[in-house]
Amino acid sequence: MYAVHGQSVVYVAFQNGAMPGCYGGAGGYLYTSNTFFNQIYPQLLTMIATGGLRAMVVYTINTPGGTNWGDCTIDGLYLQLE
Repeated sequence: MYAVHGQSVVYVAFQNGAMPGCYGGAGGYLYTSNTFFNQIYPQLLTMIATGGLRAMVVYTINTPGGTNWGDCTIDGLYLQLE
């Protein structure tokens, strides 16, 4: 995860192939304006801290090709039980 002070976005990268069509097949922006930001962000932090949670990323491809961080927007997560 990468955030810059003063910006309303967090870049999140998952394992390669988690987000086909996005930057590196794995990442995109999570906007703080997302209605569910207050639920998604803590889930991401928990996934990082525990290393044991798996999820499917719900995302939108804004610009096909996936060469920039902002080409995809993270809309949500489907947590998967082990």
